[in-house]
Amino acid sequence: MKKRIIVTIVSALAMLGLLFLLNPFQVMTINICYDLTTESEGLAEFYYAPDSEHISPSRLYADNMKQGETRSVKKNIEKENYIFRIDPCNIEGEDVTISNLRVKYMWIEKAMDMSEYQLINDMDNANISEDEISATATGEDAYVVYSAKDKIAEVNKATRTVAYIVYCIAAVLTGLFVFAQYRRFKIVMYWAIDIVKNRNLIVQLAKNDFKSRFAASYLGGIWAFIQPIVTIIIYVFVFQYGLKAGAPVEGITYVLWLVSGIVPWFFFQDALLSATNSLIEYAYLVKKVVFKINILPIVKITSALFVHLFFIIITILLYIANGRSFDIYIIQIVYYSFCAMILAVGLSYITSSVVIFFRDLGQIVNIILQFGMWLTPIMWDVSMMGPTLRKLMKLNPVYYIVYGYRDAFYNQTWFFEKPDQTVYFWVVTGLIFLAGMFVFKKLEKHFADVL
Repeated sequence: MKKRIIVTIVSALAMLGLLFLLNPFQVMTINICYDLTTESEGLAEFYYAPDSEHISPSRLYADNMKQGETRSVKKNIEKENYIFRIDPCNIEGEDVTISNLRVKYMWIEKAMDMSEYQLINDMDNANISEDEISATATGEDAYVVYSAKDKIAEVNKATRTVAYIVYCIAAVLTGLFVFAQYRRFKIVMYWAIDIVKNRNLIVQLAKNDFKSRFAASYLGGIWAFIQPIVTIIIYVFVFQYGLKAGAPVEGITYVLWLVSGIVPWFFFQDALLSATNSLIEYAYLVKKVVFKINILPIVKITSALFVHLFFIIITILLYIANGRSFDIYIIQIVYYSFCAMILAVGLSYITSSVVIFFRDLGQIVNIILQFGMWLTPIMWDVSMMGPTLRKLMKLNPVYYIVYGYRDAFYNQTWFFEKPDQTVYFWVVTGLIFLAGMFVFKKLEKHFADVL
């Protein structure tokens, strides 16, 4: 019971610390909301910028307003860019009304005083109150400028209060869950201990596995590198030269953009496919009573890691050859490689256990991975999709890994700057891992008999 209580407390504190580190409730973008009414058909625009001087060339949203339309408008802006401009129309003599102006983040909403505008242009006969501005456009560039700095600060403060409460509740619930499921968590702890104790054996078996895969061929292990390189060349030829595709990021060639996303996918694909058949391939070890068979999928994944490290070096050299320099963000490759390994381990414990009883699963996994490569935005960019489809794409945990590599190579974004995606990835991966451990332990006693 003492160990159970200690593990429960440590788990709760770890969850609390993780949530405070990632801070998934932090305000990265906020919504500027208002109601707009126009007399006739025209173009309504919305600008935002860090200050009034740069408001004109800033980020722009444009919408066509229908004749006599009243619309509730919601625009996302970064919290640092608190100066924004509402252009209600582009028609001289147009009567317009802007009302119900507010700053919103999730369910937290702060109303703004509409009479406290910074600038008003090409608008006459204005009737201004706290809740509404009604005026007539005297030119084609009618607009009103506001600062949301104070309201964003209020939203930030309210969000922090809510976040701290939610984090504490999440930590308590985590502790209660660990306490209730202590027996299953013990399996994970013992698994980690086994991996540490057998780390030298895992590395040695992985080396032997890598050598034996191509032992009968003349070129040996070189084939492990030739096939992915040829695949990349084909994709580059088809997309860059055949379809004239370009990288969606300025200053990056399509080759660099593609390689940074496809390298982690090659690793994940190779690791999962080889680990799925690990128990069948090492059947003679599975039948040994004293052998820790739970390390066999990890042996295969470690073997795939050797090839992956080679391709990481090749990718870095490609970037250097194209005049790209690296900064501290590149160290995140270690983190995202670890993410790919844990996800592959969790999935492989399920697939390697079930494939013994249902041999067709190996082919099914292969087909799923072929679909997965195209459902994970690797050759194409997720910005090509609509908002709903983009959200669906992000449900794929490999999406987090692929775009994490791109963040490390050129986007210069830390993983903790994407707290929502990071928390989602580890929750999903953690559940997959626990499910994998549970399935493996349940079926383990039958492996030797079936094999």
